[in-house]
Amino acid sequence: YGLVGSEMCIRDRLNVLFISPSSQVPIYTHGSTVPIQVDASLATSMDLYVGSELVASSGGEAITYSHTAASYGKTWIKAIATDGEESVADSVYFFVMGDVPVSPLPEGVLPGINYHPIMDEVTLVLHDPPALKEYAFAVGCFSNWELDEDYLMRRTPDGSHHWITLWLLGVEREIIYQYWIDGNLRLADPYAHKVVDPWHDKWISSTTYPNLIPYPEGKTTGIASVLQVNWPEYEWSATSYAPPPKEELVIYELHIRDFTDDDYIISVLDKLDYLETLGVNAIELMPINEFEGNDSWGYNPSFYFATDKAYGTRNDYKRFIDECHKRGIAVIIDMVLNHSYGQSPFVQMYFDASAGQWGQPTADNPWYNETCPHEPWCWGYDFDHESQYTQTLIDRIAEYWLTEFRVDGFRLDFTKGLTNNQTGNQGSNYDAARVE
Repeated sequence: YGLVGSEMCIRDRLNVLFISPSSQVPIYTHGSTVPIQVDASLATSMDLYVGSELVASSGGEAITYSHTAASYGKTWIKAIATDGEESVADSVYFFVMGDVPVSPLPEGVLPGINYHPIMDEVTLVLHDPPALKEYAFAVGCFSNWELDEDYLMRRTPDGSHHWITLWLLGVEREIIYQYWIDGNLRLADPYAHKVVDPWHDKWISSTTYPNLIPYPEGKTTGIASVLQVNWPEYEWSATSYAPPPKEELVIYELHIRDFTDDDYIISVLDKLDYLETLGVNAIELMPINEFEGNDSWGYNPSFYFATDKAYGTRNDYKRFIDECHKRGIAVIIDMVLNHSYGQSPFVQMYFDASAGQWGQPTADNPWYNETCPHEPWCWGYDFDHESQYTQTLIDRIAEYWLTEFRVDGFRLDFTKGLTNNQTGNQGSNYDAARVE
């Protein structure tokens, strides 16, 4: 059968299906009523269980039952229908929230993924500067993508961070996870070093990215983040490289997709001889951090700490930079810090989808302006560069790429937009706040 509105289109076989609670996993408060509705086709009888307790039976094809949520945590509901010869079953669960545990952040951790490889553990930290999120769960294969009391994140006393430490995740194994916030938002870690995408990953060549971990279809929705304890390290060769003085740079702006036949960062290595004959001593890569889709100039960034898989693996980028350094070629990366679009978790954390034509960040968003203050020179959702949270984020982005990937510098996109002031045609007027 299928569902058309609230009616069932019956086929000639035995089936059973929960209508309520829905598969979106509703979250209830203690003592509230959980409405349960289950329908069946071609059934002569049906039994409904809450946990292990039989709570209702029917001689027909439907059961409606009201359950009082008296137990905290996860409760499974099961329906078994029979036609006298065979039986079928369906199950769902609901979750009753208790108190969120409160603990200060462990010493030395930052928002995002904090690896402790010696102990084979990782601490995940979700930053909520305005302290508006009531609770957050870590969900992934470790929780079977279900809400679980063991993965309810702790909240700091001031409410500004949610955190959890996960143990024994498995050496050399990638783990996909998300944050499930307030029962209505599934969010990838904004500081993730790798993400999986349910829409675009399937189009990435296995040559460009071998053995790409598959998206957990049917388990969750939206982009998810990836972690791995003891992530494979790259062994750098050009450890003593120093870039040319800025006034001597001969920079070649390079878009990987247009420079190669196969969208592969490693294929660019085959043309380094050509670039050297031109007298190039610096390559500026157009954006290589994760952007929306696979085919883009990269000016629609979504994750600032993850390399885009459409051009290769994380270590492929490092190998490219290393090989350039061996030849005395600096590597500059294009970084877009003027705006983001809707796939950015920093946007999604505080967002009003009903505002304007495309929705907009809320007034509580600590990283973005509600609307762009320098029209018409606006794209996507505009960073609030006067916010300390934005400034701290940019510092982390710069430090990460300079240290983890050993890039030599940045080309910043549309720096005239890095302001909350209206500064004339394309931001051409002097703006002291922007300079600062």
